[in-house]
Amino acid sequence: MNATPHTLAGIIAIKLASTNIYVGCALAVLSHFGLDYINEAGFQKKDRTIFDMIPLIICFCFSIYTGNIMLFVQGWFFGNLPDIIDKKAYLSIFFPSKFKSTNYLHWQKPLINPKVNTTRLIGIVSMIIIFLIIK
Repeated sequence: MNATPHTLAGIIAIKLASTNIYVGCALAVLSHFGLDYINEAGFQKKDRTIFDMIPLIICFCFSIYTGNIMLFVQGWFFGNLPDIIDKKAYLSIFFPSKFKSTNYLHWQKPLINPKVNTTRLIGIVSMIIIFLIIK
């Protein structure tokens, strides 16, 4: 799954465990493994930019505006931590010849294979839900 849904799951996990940030961060990391059973096959670089990177940037700016930046950053970081590790801080996406992805934390075989339009919709809906949570 893409970064925006992972961020949403991380934010929800941290909010649910609001009395214990350590439990919330651990749940955010664990949520990543569950969401990785949803495939994002067929996504092109343009799709990643429009339906994943831009929504995250908009959510980040909105979290600054609302004063909930720490919740957003923690949700993003811990919800995406396995990708940050395996994709070398995302450098393997931008410079694949220099930085090779690993699969230390990505052993899952996708069980759910949505169509590209559904995956795009998941990114937009995730952004809207993040707005509602961090407002």
